[in-house]
Amino acid sequence: MKKRHIYLLCLSILFSCTVKKNKASFLIESLIIPQNDYEFWDFSKNGKGSINKNLEWKTRNIKFSDSTLISDGIYENSGRFTSEKAFLFDKNNDLSTKSIAISFKFAKKYPKKNNILPILVKGQYYRCVRILAKENEIIVKVNGNFSFTIPNEDIIMKSIKYNPNVFNTLYLSWNTKKSQFYIALNDNPFQKITIPADFEWHKCGSNFTIQDYSSGSAFKGEINYLLIANDFLNRRSMKNLILKNRN
Repeated sequence: MKKRHIYLLCLSILFSCTVKKNKASFLIESLIIPQNDYEFWDFSKNGKGSINKNLEWKTRNIKFSDSTLISDGIYENSGRFTSEKAFLFDKNNDLSTKSIAISFKFAKKYPKKNNILPILVKGQYYRCVRILAKENEIIVKVNGNFSFTIPNEDIIMKSIKYNPNVFNTLYLSWNTKKSQFYIALNDNPFQKITIPADFEWHKCGSNFTIQDYSSGSAFKGEINYLLIANDFLNRRSMKNLILKNRN
């Protein structure tokens, strides 16, 4: 009986250590220094890039505060004279590898119940990635112009809930050559998602926008900053670039 008690105790200690080790390795990420170029917008200079001033948001009826881009959520093709337009040219339209960090806050009581609004969309007429939100939950759709094992399949991930009425930061990156997607919100646990080996985008627009031309909707709220890099980066690495470039 004594031997059995010692055995169970050792087993319990072993299990406890294993869990802690997994938890620690899940939270700690290595720092990756980007090999390629990246750009950052903190909107302190309106829509101009912090590194390359020529990379500027093209806007209509969009407002800028000292440090945010503000959208009233009026779709470009709504027919209203107050309709908004906001898009950014992606000078390196490499679809295989990309990292995005975006800090956003929706206007109070938005998105409304049973409504989906965009946060950021890659591509205007040919869309390949759509970061959307509904009722405090993030959705990532990639069912655009690509070849897939199962046609029109979205990225399958665990539910990601964002905090209403405050700024949230979403970290998203992908490397289609290695069949990987990465996503994290704020300081919550990240997700690494394996995608089919035959995943391939055939075409995608060479811009980013805060409007979704698939549904005729627009982001309503504020964007605090945006980072776009042409490497597969984790949250720690993106945070490092953000801290480096913020005023």
